[in-house]
Amino acid sequence: MNLQEIQSLLALKAPGCLSIVLPLYRTSPGRQQNDLHMRRAMEDAKKLIQSKTKGDGMETDEILHRLEEMYHAIDFVHSPEGIGLFVSTHLSRMIEFPFPVHEEIEYDDHFSRLALYRLLFTRRNFMVLSLRQDSVHLYRGEARVLTEVLNHDFPKFYEETYEYGKPEHIRHFGSTISKSVEPDKKQMERIRLEAFYRSIDSGLDNYLDETSYFLVAGGKKERKSFKEVSEHTKFIFGEIEGQFSFASIHTLGEKAWQIFQEQIAHEDLRLIEHLTEWIGEKRAVAGLDEVWTHVMDKRGLTLYIDPFHLFNAFMSPTSKYIYTHLS
Repeated sequence: MNLQEIQSLLALKAPGCLSIVLPLYRTSPGRQQNDLHMRRAMEDAKKLIQSKTKGDGMETDEILHRLEEMYHAIDFVHSPEGIGLFVSTHLSRMIEFPFPVHEEIEYDDHFSRLALYRLLFTRRNFMVLSLRQDSVHLYRGEARVLTEVLNHDFPKFYEETYEYGKPEHIRHFGSTISKSVEPDKKQMERIRLEAFYRSIDSGLDNYLDETSYFLVAGGKKERKSFKEVSEHTKFIFGEIEGQFSFASIHTLGEKAWQIFQEQIAHEDLRLIEHLTEWIGEKRAVAGLDEVWTHVMDKRGLTLYIDPFHLFNAFMSPTSKYIYTHLS
């Protein structure tokens, strides 16, 4: 699911929006319970709908019918860490969450937003350049899924060509002999390979900018040769050892996603360090109460939110204040 689809779910506001968000087990023996947990969640959802609608209306039947269809499309064998079923009379979407989720079953005039906001936060795309011995492929990464770029820029195929020099005639002790003068083969291979990688690097201008996350995959020799001529090394935040064929793109996607998550975690730690310094210098504020007050007073330039931190708070019905406990 791309960013636009996630944003459309967050923006939808209409009566009869059913949300089921459920954590799943990815490995056995817990994985065998996923089907049972989903069936139980669906029964709870049906009871919730019936309690709110009294079981009346064609719309309720349509939502439950769509829910049943989505259930049969779930792959419980290759389970993600969490799954979301979002159903209304207008649309139905099944979403796999690549992070742990909390169980939610809601029936309202909008879809449950917590897991969707967290998904939106993690949907930072990245690029993977896969260097093989005879070709170079570029992929767009979104979570664990890689989609290959197929156009006039990529993929590129390296064709080894080698030309021998013309025979040179040499006089030796009164006789003439012919000797083939062969350019240094390794040197010619290196020159041609550098030219090939420079053409690849030039093509990356259309895909990378200052906000890009970029990984390079390939053998040690290929990665070293590419980096020696590349003008985009500042974008590289990780490398993956190995040459991945078309049959192993799933494995490449898993490795890239793991490195990407580690990089994001490091960036978050650096941001926390900066925020701690700014708070000490009174250039920033922290804590729900103080942040809420600044937001409502329209003070501050940037709001930083940890989408993985859950905290209950309550708004006063008669004022703009927020409280961390019911009084």
